[in-house]
Amino acid sequence: MLTRAFPLLLSLAITIVIASSTLIPAYADSPSPREMARLGRRLERSRLVQVDTRQGTVDLHGARVDADGIAYRGIVASTLGDSLPVPGLIAWNRVGHVRVRGNYAGRGAVVGGIAVGLVVGGLAAWAFPQEAGVGAGAHALAGVYFGLIGSALGVGLGAGAGALIPAWHTIYVSDRATHPGR
Repeated sequence: MLTRAFPLLLSLAITIVIASSTLIPAYADSPSPREMARLGRRLERSRLVQVDTRQGTVDLHGARVDADGIAYRGIVASTLGDSLPVPGLIAWNRVGHVRVRGNYAGRGAVVGGIAVGLVVGGLAAWAFPQEAGVGAGAHALAGVYFGLIGSALGVGLGAGAGALIPAWHTIYVSDRATHPGR
């Protein structure tokens, strides 16, 4: 029984090996459909996009996700040696990192809220008048109350300050960028 099944299993194994080695996806270098959809949503909201390639960096406007790569309407700045057509497309096999222009408003809000809240709360607890019959609980309550008010103020100030500081936020890193041998 085993001797009759062996040639059948061997031919099946050979067929699988040959078929799997010759079947290559059409867009092997492109991201998954889910990642392309997420990247497309982020690019739609961005005015300025920075794409890193092995040859250099390109700052683009009007960038959109395409099945073949990142399509764009114009180039703002470029460190590439070769010139790119306008409008044009950067193929997925050339894309290393994709960044969008943003700021530090979120980080500033967190830092401002914590810092101002702690300082104002600590000062309020320390400066609360020492009266007869008022225990430590009243000092703590004053610290918490004024600390929350200070945090709200700090969030607004921190977000405003952070919004003034420009930043690039990475939204896509290709496998080629993390594993250069591929």
